[in-house]
Amino acid sequence: MLLLYTTSNRSFAQLAFLTLQREDIATHSSDADPAAAFGWGLMQRQFRIYLLDADDLPRAMELLREIGGDVDDPIPPRVGMKTLVAIFVVSCIIAAAVAITHGSPQS
Repeated sequence: MLLLYTTSNRSFAQLAFLTLQREDIATHSSDADPAAAFGWGLMQRQFRIYLLDADDLPRAMELLREIGGDVDDPIPPRVGMKTLVAIFVVSCIIAAAVAITHGSPQS
């Protein structure tokens, strides 16, 4: 499942969901109410649309743009996780090199 779109606009979320369904794009939608979850009303309700098949991504994004959605290319989760792991590993190597360099006694 791939997160396609998030909005606080209920009408647009319904339009987007119905448009994708009409084009036989398998989706799942959900809404999260932070006020109910945390007991306060400072945050807006968020409506999310997920794709069930990543192969539908190009067509789904095209449809959302046609109905006025502000759609950016999503980062695939696997690529994002690999990038985070690579950044973490490189940071650890740099930190170890700095610790060794500054930690060695000088005669």
